[in-house]
Amino acid sequence: KARFGQATADNRFRSAMGGMVVRSPLERAEIDHTCLDLIVVDEKSGSPLGRPYITACIDCHTRCILGMWVSFDPPSYESVAQCLRHAILPKTNLRERFPETTNEWIAHGVMRTLVVDNGLEFHSNALEKACLELRIELEYAARKSGWLKGAIERYLGSLNRSMLHRVPGTTFSNVLHKGEYASVANAGVRYSTLKQLLVKWVVDIYHQSPHPKLGKPRDEVWRENLDPLDIRYPADIDALDAAIGRAKRLRLTHKGIELFPELFYNSIELADWRRRAGNALRVEVAYSTADLASIIVHGEDGSPIRVPSTNPEYATGLTLWQHEKCRELVLHRRQEADSENLLLAKHDLREMIDLEFKKAGATRRTHKRLARFMEQHGSAQRHDAPTKRGVGPGTSATRASDPAAPAGPQSCELRVPATNAAIPRFTPVVRKQEKP
Repeated sequence: KARFGQATADNRFRSAMGGMVVRSPLERAEIDHTCLDLIVVDEKSGSPLGRPYITACIDCHTRCILGMWVSFDPPSYESVAQCLRHAILPKTNLRERFPETTNEWIAHGVMRTLVVDNGLEFHSNALEKACLELRIELEYAARKSGWLKGAIERYLGSLNRSMLHRVPGTTFSNVLHKGEYASVANAGVRYSTLKQLLVKWVVDIYHQSPHPKLGKPRDEVWRENLDPLDIRYPADIDALDAAIGRAKRLRLTHKGIELFPELFYNSIELADWRRRAGNALRVEVAYSTADLASIIVHGEDGSPIRVPSTNPEYATGLTLWQHEKCRELVLHRRQEADSENLLLAKHDLREMIDLEFKKAGATRRTHKRLARFMEQHGSAQRHDAPTKRGVGPGTSATRASDPAAPAGPQSCELRVPATNAAIPRFTPVVRKQEKP
């Protein structure tokens, strides 16, 4: 310890004592990120883009993957929020988007405890707010103690070793394994193909493979240990997006709500509300920086209302980072940053990026930044959103139809079977693990 430090001493002399006992699915889940060991290429030009990031969430009892999020954006709260969204919602139209998959992705639902590490994206008011409203206990693992969330660490390692290290363009996990292999020269997997490979590997290989400790395939363990009627759901998708979204309190004017400069949102419901309340009205807003097509506004009774952008052609699939780049181009041209000029800047930037990909000599870092602009995270890109507003089996669009749902204007009410007892009053818990 005196020579090499506390972390080295802990790793060398620690003893395995059996680990955490988890008795049922969705009792405990772990979430983490990693940079994939694969260089992907552009859809059109075939130019190498770099290594995307993945955020994944795993159920500790069944070892099933609840959800994942792949992006060129560096890990942030948005990565965590979108991974949670994918983990909680049923993947109802998965087979439509990925017809090459054989099995269903049945693992989903609101977990009881979520284990995270000490990254900045996990130490955020937004995550604590989301866990409070979803009734999730947030647990922080001790620093430099990867074994305290070993399930997700092992999964991310298996993903790279078992699949990506066999794909052309892999970077391997270290320079010794890589040797003289030319990752960039051999890269040939397109970004869209990577997403298809990840989904198929999870659904048809990882979930169908027996787990060494469980002795059965993960998918089978999930089916045997959890009745679908016992899965906790948000009241609807709007309630979920309100819970995981970043929060702001903004003024409602005749133009609607200005979330960011030159980005307005309005609807008939908001216009009627403003006429009744006056121009001094300020409302609670939840939004996602991964898709600025719409926002969630907490209505007069506290229920979430989805409000679309007044410029949907521009805002659909648009990230906050992309909006900032479009606005920079408009201001650089000394134009007024109105809807028409922003839309023109968006189209111009995409054309400029297409030309940039064709140029020789551009660095991988440049290509990765360009890919970040071309990437879209709109609702059309998701494969977890049900067509109906309700998210659980047999749910309807109205919150009042569920007699077991707790009363009161909450931003997210969890659905449970009507035969179960009422949900006890929830006390938010944020815990920190200590090293043994």
